[in-house]
Amino acid sequence: MPAEPAYHNDKLETLVRKCIVFPEDGSEARIDSMIARTVTEDDITSMRLFNRCVDMTSTFGDSYRNTQVAGPHQITRDGVRSTYLLFYNLSLNLPINLNIAYVIGVTPPQLQTKKRLFWRGDVVAMKVRLESEFSSMVKSLDADLLELRSLEKFFPDNYRRGVLESELYFDEQTWDLYISQYCGPTSLLFGPPKSYWGSNPAEEKIFLSTSMSDDLLLAVRRFHLIST
Repeated sequence: MPAEPAYHNDKLETLVRKCIVFPEDGSEARIDSMIARTVTEDDITSMRLFNRCVDMTSTFGDSYRNTQVAGPHQITRDGVRSTYLLFYNLSLNLPINLNIAYVIGVTPPQLQTKKRLFWRGDVVAMKVRLESEFSSMVKSLDADLLELRSLEKFFPDNYRRGVLESELYFDEQTWDLYISQYCGPTSLLFGPPKSYWGSNPAEEKIFLSTSMSDDLLLAVRRFHLIST
């Protein structure tokens, strides 16, 4: 039997939508036709933030389970507002996305020196329409390449504010809390916490506390509100 939709009263559908792709090889961003489908109960947790997703299994291969979803991101062009979800990956098994590195103005050696997380593999933007302002229910739409420049502004801003590191830190804390409710402290199972900064978790905490933006804090509060 097919998997059930992850959201109550949703329906299973598989559509072909035009999405904006930021290629890992550094070539220009383009429009590609991709599968936009219903998120099901069998999908990984990160894909279940919204009821529709781009099928990234062939894009990320063995690293698919590391797929992340960011958004909704609203952009305005010629007075018209559009909304996008971004599908990306942080797996070290995938190459650094050279297209986004060029947009930000950094090189792979600089990223390694600074020990910064970065978008890896292709990044895909799916245009959507929200049912309501804070809804997880969306309708997938065809993307417009003319909105590319507005969408690109997302990457330098998030890199400057350390949003990828902030989200990783939050995921680590959420996982630790979840496991501790059932198994006790995670250190009993997995040893000391595995900080992104390795030997200096205090430095990580200071960095994240000063770089976490107001809108990210709002998202964290919304997460806790929904999950409690």
